[in-house]
Amino acid sequence: MKRIFLLLLAVLTALSACAQAPEESTGTTTVPTTAPVTLPETTAPTQSLTEPEPTDPPATEPPQTQPPQTTRPFTDITRDLQELYLQNSDLVGWICIPNTRVDYPVFQTPDRPNYYLNKDLYGNYSVRGSIYIREACDVFAPSDNLTFYGHAMGDQSMFGDLHYYKSKSFWQSHKTIQFDTLYEKHTYEIFAVFNIDVDPEVFEFRYHLFDDAADQAAFDEFVSQCVSRSFYDTGIVPQYGDKLITLSTCDRNVPLRDGRLVVVARRVS
Repeated sequence: MKRIFLLLLAVLTALSACAQAPEESTGTTTVPTTAPVTLPETTAPTQSLTEPEPTDPPATEPPQTQPPQTTRPFTDITRDLQELYLQNSDLVGWICIPNTRVDYPVFQTPDRPNYYLNKDLYGNYSVRGSIYIREACDVFAPSDNLTFYGHAMGDQSMFGDLHYYKSKSFWQSHKTIQFDTLYEKHTYEIFAVFNIDVDPEVFEFRYHLFDDAADQAAFDEFVSQCVSRSFYDTGIVPQYGDKLITLSTCDRNVPLRDGRLVVVARRVS
């Protein structure tokens, strides 16, 4: 039994690391829905992580249950998200990639980095965790770039389907991401997909730290790094002033010490 417990602990530790920001290495509701998932049968994600059941879930603190004070009234929140927001005011939006399994609420806790790494909507321990945005990003201004984190589960839930984007043919039929904040609905077009080793000894392009560009040169440098590292040429190059989102998940089935798969998109509407 001790050997089995240690094995489960090791797997859980690996899962926790994959969705977490690289710099951290030191009730029922009505929600938006999408069309049925139709993924290619011949292309499988490279991720093969399993999802063990925790034997002794750690104690958790519940999420906020009352909306905090805000400069915008509750009635400004889109009807699709009002009920969910009342259940958890850490909610900042909803992300969906049509015809994939990516269709989830998005949370942010500026004062509690990575809080939703292994917590569900209700603040309970969950090996799947939730989709969340890096604490330094301003979702509503918004920042020039919003970085999202999520686990890549063995059943392709959460951000598992992002691994299909290693194939250009999949990108060609799944080019857009829908990210709706509490107040606005936006569509984003994917322009780069790459993987990267975030082991501190070799980690050079710290993509996850790019929130707001100091100037056009900084913005152009970020875009150039993403495009040059992409698995394929999409023909899309964002321009200074465009708003971006970056989706980050683990990628351990590559010859990297500590891999991440990164999908980057620009706002088009």
